[in-house]
Amino acid sequence: MLENSFEKIKARVILKLKDLDPRLAYHDIAHTLDVVKQVEHIARQEGVTDERMIYLLRLAALYHDTGFLYCYQGHEEEGCRIFREDAKDYDVTENEIQFIEKLIMATLLSNTPHNHYEEMIRDADLDYLGRKDFEEISNRLRNEWLVFEIVGSQKEWEAKQLGFLKKHHYYTRSSIERREAVKQENIRQLATTTE
Repeated sequence: MLENSFEKIKARVILKLKDLDPRLAYHDIAHTLDVVKQVEHIARQEGVTDERMIYLLRLAALYHDTGFLYCYQGHEEEGCRIFREDAKDYDVTENEIQFIEKLIMATLLSNTPHNHYEEMIRDADLDYLGRKDFEEISNRLRNEWLVFEIVGSQKEWEAKQLGFLKKHHYYTRSSIERREAVKQENIRQLATTTE
């Protein structure tokens, strides 16, 4: 029942995301689907057995970057607005809507997760930092930031990326166990190329 409901919602969101600016080389449909997959994996690894909770986490992951349809800065708040509007068609309570909005806002890097569920979605959103496909995904983000003039040069990008990686930490035990070692290797490789 929940899976059928989720698949219908996923199809609806993917249809929306087809209208994303094609210059969004990182914040695209593939990223959204990766976060959906990772948040479920992390939740199960963290011992979440309540299927309704996993459903809500996956919904939040689906919507976490929908705000990019309308803006770059402040896209998290916009994603909450889009979700709240769409949620009228979904079988979710007001408390669940508010819970999902908090999960979406937990992906804002300047925010600190306030509970274990917010930690899970935050780790899912940045899962790639500790993966073997880090370089490929990182290059997509670099290209996006250059196009949107968030950075002005390759050198500026490298400095920001290295600084971010050094400050970043995973919150959940499962992400630390699965991703931290490779993340440290990614930091070492990035440090050698930026020297």
